[in-house]
Amino acid sequence: MKLHRARDFAAGVLVATLAMGVAVPAGAAALTGKKIDVLQGIEIFVDGVRLDPKDANGKSVETFVYNGTTYIPLRAVSQALGKAVNYDGNTKRAYIGSSPMTTGSYRMEDVCKPYQKSGYVQMLTASQTVKMGGNEYGNGLSVYAYGGSDQYALFNLNGAYNSLTLDLGHIDGGGSSNTEVVFYVDDVRVASYTVEPEALPRKITVPLNHGLQMKIETKGAWLTTVGLGNMMFQ
Repeated sequence: MKLHRARDFAAGVLVATLAMGVAVPAGAAALTGKKIDVLQGIEIFVDGVRLDPKDANGKSVETFVYNGTTYIPLRAVSQALGKAVNYDGNTKRAYIGSSPMTTGSYRMEDVCKPYQKSGYVQMLTASQTVKMGGNEYGNGLSVYAYGGSDQYALFNLNGAYNSLTLDLGHIDGGGSSNTEVVFYVDDVRVASYTVEPEALPRKITVPLNHGLQMKIETKGAWLTTVGLGNMMFQ
């Protein structure tokens, strides 16, 4: 389900960490608990689209009203705003947006390998490389597409990344047909490119918008191999 970025939340909605990119203490040094009575079954809409809040494992969680204030899970808010959420247990601080935990650029093979892929998708590492346009590329994927079948790889982004940069091209000597490479984030098509056998590889940037899952899919190729090298998450 595609959610537009939230612009105006209903009056009374309280999210303690709504200030973008600002760390907010999650409580005193010693956390305490108490029993409260709440009103459940509250539905939240973002730009007219119903929000289905989920935890880090994809399990649905409830919103509720307490003393006239509506409480929404932090991760659900961050997704609606297109921001990452992180929690530092040592400092008891929650972050929405940029934080000391999410800055920088990270190699795919170090932080976000595919957790599921089709049989003709192979990992590329520093020692397992392919040639595109006469140059060596690793830290990515090699995809053998044939017979019009679609190949794919799935990544668990965990809401941690804003974008992905990579070098996309045709692997030297690997077939002669065009291939469409499509990128999906949370089931939404965010980018697509046509890889031509005689073209040099090109550097692309794919928007991830702190989504939870990315799918990379090759479509419609009859005989070709595609390389995705130097995959870096930001």
